[in-house]
Order: sequence, then structure tokens, then C-alpha cells
Amino acid sequence: MGKKREDIVNIRALAIMLVAFGHSIIIYSSGWNLYSTTVQAPLLDHVKNVINMLQMPLFFSVSGFCLVFTLKRGDALNARAFLWSKFRRVLLPFLIIGCCWMLPIRLLLGYPGYELHPDCWTAIMQIR
Repeated sequence: MGKKREDIVNIRALAIMLVAFGHSIIIYSSGWNLYSTTVQAPLLDHVKNVINMLQMPLFFSVSGFCLVFTLKRGDALNARAFLWSKFRRVLLPFLIIGCCWMLPIRLLLGYPGYELHPDCWTAIMQIR
């Protein structure tokens, strides 16, 4: 196993902190159309715009960098094993948390865009 690249670990940590900070100030953003803001903070609005320009390209760059080194190192024995490993580590937890946690909460709280048609509730109640 290769030596851990501390510079890449630090860049990932910075990207994660940018995402956390960006999500904490999103309520002050005028570009967030889900809910209207009651407090105007132009400085935080500009900061959020800068974070939006940086965070995803940074994650994609680090991800691509790590993928190249993983493939060169030979950890990916074949494409099928590599994709199955990524599915188990990334997509499976996303699907489980999304279906068992986030979706029911958003449905129960009536988030915009997550309303169920009344016939769906009838069908759900008939499952019992």
C-alpha cells in the first residue's frame, strides 16, 4: 500500500469545510429559491457564490487525481471489482440513507417538491 499523500488529505479537508460553511450560510443566499430569506447579508451572499464556484471543481479534481493513482497502483484488479467496491462504499449508503431517512422525513414535513398525491397515501394504507 502506498504512502498517504498529506497534501491531498489537506485539500479534501479544505473542500469539506467549504461545503459545511457554504451550507451553513445558504439561508442568506439570494440565489436559493427553495425558501425566501428574511435576513439580507450581501457579504455572505458573495462568499456563497465564491464557494459554489470552488467546491465542486475541487472535489472533482481531487477525485480524478486519486482515481489515477489508484489505477496506477493496481488496486483496481478489474473494472467490475472496482465498480462494485465503489458501489458498496458510495452509492449503497446514499440509497439507504435517502430511502430510509431523508425521503420519509421530507414527506412527513411536507417539503416543497416532496408532496405525495392523495392516492399514494391511500395505496400506502392498503398495504397493511
